[in-house]
Amino acid sequence: MAEKFKVMCKRVIQFKLPPVSRCTQECKPGQKRWLRGEHNCCYECEDCPAGYFQEPNRPTECLPCPRHQWSPAQSARCFNRSVEYLEVTDLLATIMVALTGLAVAQMAAVTGVYLRHRDTPAMRYAGGFPTAAVVLSSAGSCASCFLFITKPTDRICKLRQPLFFGCLAVCLAALLGKAVQSSGLERALRNSWLRKHHMGFSILLNVAVQGLLCLLWYYWNPPFLEENTKLDRILLLQCEDSAFPGFTVLLGHVYSLALLCCFCSLAGPDRKQKGHRAAKAINFATVLILIIWTLFVPTYVTSQGKFVALFQIFAGLASIFAIFGSCYYPLCYVALFAPHLNTDAHFGGLPRDPPVEHEKPGTKQAK
Repeated sequence: MAEKFKVMCKRVIQFKLPPVSRCTQECKPGQKRWLRGEHNCCYECEDCPAGYFQEPNRPTECLPCPRHQWSPAQSARCFNRSVEYLEVTDLLATIMVALTGLAVAQMAAVTGVYLRHRDTPAMRYAGGFPTAAVVLSSAGSCASCFLFITKPTDRICKLRQPLFFGCLAVCLAALLGKAVQSSGLERALRNSWLRKHHMGFSILLNVAVQGLLCLLWYYWNPPFLEENTKLDRILLLQCEDSAFPGFTVLLGHVYSLALLCCFCSLAGPDRKQKGHRAAKAINFATVLILIIWTLFVPTYVTSQGKFVALFQIFAGLASIFAIFGSCYYPLCYVALFAPHLNTDAHFGGLPRDPPVEHEKPGTKQAK
């Protein structure tokens, strides 16, 4: 009897409950309804994908989130993306800032040694004008590095690449003039004015080429500030300045300068003479620079995210350290710790026309 009573109670409860429709069901928030079959009242539910949301007033479609927002799958609303960009406070950026400070410190140290020992054969061997050009242009490259680790703006995006590659081109152009002088290639120049001022002409010519390339870049496809939304939940502010052909042409010009420096330091008529250490040092520095930028290209192209710009900063700093380590560290070591080598006999390849300010009146320099 008890079991029959329970069965009767269940039937009564089921009878009082509203019938359940097997044709239409209520969709959950974040789901859209789509028509099933030929009946207008029969729907099925489908989750809205990531990046879309379902608005209650429009139950039959999923709406895309605005560019600055995101949403997970089956969402009824969108959320604001977190804005990110490369900052000084990031660990890798802090390391790059420390390396930049170290590069500036080495420039200051080399400049101090040069000014203190400017009348010695080692510093005359380095040359006043090329040393000043290399130090100032390297300082400009270090200053441009800070434009890569700050909040990007449209003006910063248009300024940082020309400044970076322009300073690097000036540095390599000064090395090219020094390589031509040290290897004896300047004798092939028939014009006496060009033979005397070939270093300054090399710098002005390459600065003009860089300026022309920048103008063509700005006319063809100028850099701009981009809001990258490829990463989930993140709005990445970055400069779109690596597009073809502008960035590629500037990089190609710098790479060609390094190749030309390497060739001139090897192809001169005086390349086998013992005294021409400057050509050998420039050759070693430019080989390192070519290796650095050859490795930079595939790494830069295949990477993404806010730390991509650090690869370019690292390549620029590594090039500066290669130049100073190959060309100036040995001379500073001789000037500070090996004065017995700081003689005209040891530096047999002194420039034939040393700067006038280094000559003492009434004396004759040894050749």
